[in-house]
Amino acid sequence: MIEVKGKAGPIAVDDGGTGEPACLLVHSLGGRRSFWASTLVALREHHRAIALDLRGHGASAPASFVASGLDDFADDVLSVADALGLARFVLIGHSFGATVALAVAARVPGRVVALALVDPAGAFDQVPVSTLEAFIDTVLQDDSGAFVRAAYEANLERATPATRESVLFSLAATNRDTLGAGYTALFATDARALLLHYPGPVRLIVDAANDSPMSLHAQVPDLDSVPVQGASHWLMLDRPDDFALALKEFVHAHSVPQ
Repeated sequence: MIEVKGKAGPIAVDDGGTGEPACLLVHSLGGRRSFWASTLVALREHHRAIALDLRGHGASAPASFVASGLDDFADDVLSVADALGLARFVLIGHSFGATVALAVAARVPGRVVALALVDPAGAFDQVPVSTLEAFIDTVLQDDSGAFVRAAYEANLERATPATRESVLFSLAATNRDTLGAGYTALFATDARALLLHYPGPVRLIVDAANDSPMSLHAQVPDLDSVPVQGASHWLMLDRPDDFALALKEFVHAHSVPQ
């Protein structure tokens, strides 16, 4: 692990491998860079591949609820890209990390060679604002973490025991300010609008059983989308080989030297 200076404090980074374009990976809310461990090994056969802990996650600096909007999480990603000299890179994000990755791609489209979004959310405009606000309020007041854990448990029904253990361990280590900030950013973001600002290639890699109307692949069905069978929301943990294959095919297709 190395540390990069971020606007909120140190950012923990796993950097290795060689080969262009470099790949930059962004984990889910309540996740951490180690969720990409098997993916990094697969990508590093031919590419430099880098995973970071967003603020408030893993070994990175704590997050402040009031100073951790979507742009702030995107700043973390760009701080890593700048510190490591990544002029252009493939950007890969999972779940909330996909929303962060979209924000980065919309801000600096010329630097993002290609964008891979793993089980991303779309827009939450079908849900009453009062419902979303009540959810966030409950997260912020939940001292025990039981409320968010129950929400995650629902998405872990089809997960392997090892995935379930890893996800719940990481979630328990993520404080409620970070979770509240992440959910606030997620619920307020229309991923479809961000996509309009990124003209480059996009691939969705999704849980084949994800039929949520709030998912991006449901809201924009004409996107390049690869379903992974027999996985939960944490595809890279449940089905690492199938996930890596879908990702490596996409990265390889867009690895023409610039």
